[in-house]
Amino acid sequence: MRANYTQRSTRSGFTSELAWKQGWNELVLGYWFDYGDDHEVQTFSPVSEYGSSANIWGNGTRNFVRLNDGHVYYAGDNHTISIANALFIGDRMNLLSDRLLIEFGFKEVMFNRTGTNAVPGPQYHVGTNSAVPLPRLGVRFQISPEHQLFLNATTNFRASSFTALYNVYDPTSGQTNTTGANNLRNEYSISEELGYRYTGPLVTGSLTFFNYNFTNRQVQTQIIVNNAPISSTINAGGQTSRGLDVELGLKPWHHWAPYLSGEYLHATIDNDIASNGDLLPTRGKIAVRSPSLQAAAGLTYDDGHLFGFASVNYTGRQYATFLNDERISDHTTGNLALGYRFSDTHHLKAPSLRLNFINITNEHYLSGVANPTLSARDTVGRYGTTLSGSAPSYYIGGGFSALATATAGF
Repeated sequence: MRANYTQRSTRSGFTSELAWKQGWNELVLGYWFDYGDDHEVQTFSPVSEYGSSANIWGNGTRNFVRLNDGHVYYAGDNHTISIANALFIGDRMNLLSDRLLIEFGFKEVMFNRTGTNAVPGPQYHVGTNSAVPLPRLGVRFQISPEHQLFLNATTNFRASSFTALYNVYDPTSGQTNTTGANNLRNEYSISEELGYRYTGPLVTGSLTFFNYNFTNRQVQTQIIVNNAPISSTINAGGQTSRGLDVELGLKPWHHWAPYLSGEYLHATIDNDIASNGDLLPTRGKIAVRSPSLQAAAGLTYDDGHLFGFASVNYTGRQYATFLNDERISDHTTGNLALGYRFSDTHHLKAPSLRLNFINITNEHYLSGVANPTLSARDTVGRYGTTLSGSAPSYYIGGGFSALATATAGF
């Protein structure tokens, strides 16, 4: 058999806003509505002795494993409705002849999820509600036309994956593998940024210091349910992320424009993580998926007809476990694009030919952590319990590839 995990999602909403401006002051009042509908099912398709399946997309009504009464056999059938209502108010003040801009505001988000689990069992209806206050402040001071200082203080939140609401069953025995939770906590973050921007006749650049504090940090992960990967989240508790962003670019000079960027990041876990009645000693460890250094360099050429772009990207090593006992190495990749843009001819506007070369050195690397785990090896918890480790899984970076593209406007 092959397990088919399919999802149908629709989303709609609107934002309405009223603004009142009087001189140097502008007041904003608004309402935001978002409606999401997600239906996820897991079916099974027969596989031949040669490994092929008559239904590789898991859709339609044919070629599914069925029960004795003829109904399709579902290992999962979840339908979730997510509704967000938000009221916001803000004020924008332009002072000192528009050299000083001050913005502050407040948003209250009311988030509701309701769902049904159509797989026969003890769980049918699930639901969760939350209300999140989100204040924010922004300040910008224009020292001169070229020099600017800015300060941002914002808050935000993120809900857990809705898949965590539902029970997961073993299709071979009907037993509950994972019990869904209705008391899921939203991730909440407070961020501060202080920076400087320069916009000159030839050079542009910025320098930004940042500090982010998270509670109930939601770490995206994957769980394997009946041999099919399903997106989920792990509550990693508190996290503090601090660092520095740098960007520097040259405006086109004789058709050439170089660009440099880099980031230093120090992200740490603020608490020990609970596991099997004990605490894993993770306080002070480096957060997963948090390379301490990232950098990029690019060079663009465009004379109106001939154009090209070359870039080099570096990503530092990343830990794959919360205990920092397994990691992936750093990697560097390079990309190259070359093309020619023709003049307009007849009914064709700016026809062009382009070649893209991705990972030109054919670097073999792990590009990211797909499924971080608490620890890779067995570890003794704070209370003396031996906590079993499990191996993380990874994304494999793509090798060298070349693409040719032809475009034209009409």
